[in-house]
Amino acid sequence: MGIILNILAFLGAIFLLIIIHELAHFLVARWCGVKILRFSIGFGKALFKWCDKLGTEYVLALVPLGGYVKMLDGREMEVKAEEKHLTFDVKPIWQRLFIILAGPLSNMVFGIVVFWLILVVGVMQPKTILGDVVAHSVASAAGLQTKDEITAIANKKVQDWQGIILTLFSYVGDKVDLPVTIKREKQNGFSVEKTFNLDLRQWKLDEWHPDPLRDLGIMPYQPFIPVVAGDVASHSPAEKAGLVAGDKIISINEQHFSDWMQMIDFIRMHPNQKLLFVIDRQGKTMQKMIVSGWRFGEQWHKVGYLGIQSLPVQWPAEMMYEEKYSLFGAVMPAIKQSYDFIAFNVIVLQKLFTGKLTLRVLGGPISIFQSAAVAAQKGVMVYVGFLGMLSLMLAFVNLLPIPALDGGYILFLCYETIIRKPLSLRVQTLILRFGLIFLVLLMSQGVFNDFKRLFW
Repeated sequence: MGIILNILAFLGAIFLLIIIHELAHFLVARWCGVKILRFSIGFGKALFKWCDKLGTEYVLALVPLGGYVKMLDGREMEVKAEEKHLTFDVKPIWQRLFIILAGPLSNMVFGIVVFWLILVVGVMQPKTILGDVVAHSVASAAGLQTKDEITAIANKKVQDWQGIILTLFSYVGDKVDLPVTIKREKQNGFSVEKTFNLDLRQWKLDEWHPDPLRDLGIMPYQPFIPVVAGDVASHSPAEKAGLVAGDKIISINEQHFSDWMQMIDFIRMHPNQKLLFVIDRQGKTMQKMIVSGWRFGEQWHKVGYLGIQSLPVQWPAEMMYEEKYSLFGAVMPAIKQSYDFIAFNVIVLQKLFTGKLTLRVLGGPISIFQSAAVAAQKGVMVYVGFLGMLSLMLAFVNLLPIPALDGGYILFLCYETIIRKPLSLRVQTLILRFGLIFLVLLMSQGVFNDFKRLFW
């Protein structure tokens, strides 16, 4: 059942954002008086298709990784004399520009609306407090300690972990000392602010699984979770062995655990193995021999599982804050969040061009699938937030000046505006072919990276 929900989460995200993008092209083109020949969601073989009274064919195609709106264009086909005024190529430049921009702009607006909705509903965020600092790491060498709260990076205030991650990514590959300001509680109850310098010359970012926090040695605070079964899944290895909710796990194979995550890590490392559990059930100690099951984990490696859940996680109130605004008060923060996310993508692109990031960080459809699945599992609002970010990403990518993308067509219109005549169809076709080849190579790199992460 879980894999079905994951697939639905992925397909739902892709279809929704493609429809928003292509529908904007479609509606603006119709508003400008352009005849639409085909509105397609997906590429390849048509699974379903139908026509409306205006002669537009609507298609749902086999490969759902994109879509297109095919308009009547006198440069590409023979056009009846009575339909000349309905062709895309005879429309004024400003109308053609509006039609092309409609797709990415609709994705931007959708992203802003999503962030606005989340801020109006309100979301509880963990404070930027360190749970642990890895010994001999960049963070440890700088002097950061457990329970420090990060308040600013490079004199720029940060409020949440996402903001910290986006800020850190902008310094990838820079051989500098990065100032990090923290708030540290003193024994007398007072707090002081201090600034430490992270030596980024020693920062080695994992090329295949980049995580700036982990690679700096920073572990965000997580509340203590007792080693007590909160729920036991039906037909799971734990239920078959007789574990019930409320059992306190004392040890597994004579190994004791200080918290829930330690125990889960141990189980994950022992798939399909007999494990001797010592448990406390209502004050009575007993032993259970349990054969662990297995599932695919990261990189499709087998990981063990039992089918038990922890007790509900209780976050201390002082470790959380609520981010919530009024209907109108949320507008500017939503716009700022959207701007910050797009600016982050610009920085990543710059890092790729300068070689400070490699193409190994790129992801393909499998990465999107995994992200959609994780977001869906974490709840409705997290999934909605994922849709907002993916929509902004789609807008950003489509505006890149690459032939075959919206940004490439905008370049053609800029040329036509300056030279006062359009590029010849032959030259445009040649450029578009190079653009398609480039996009195929880029997508192939993303797919290769996905499989590399899965199997190596």
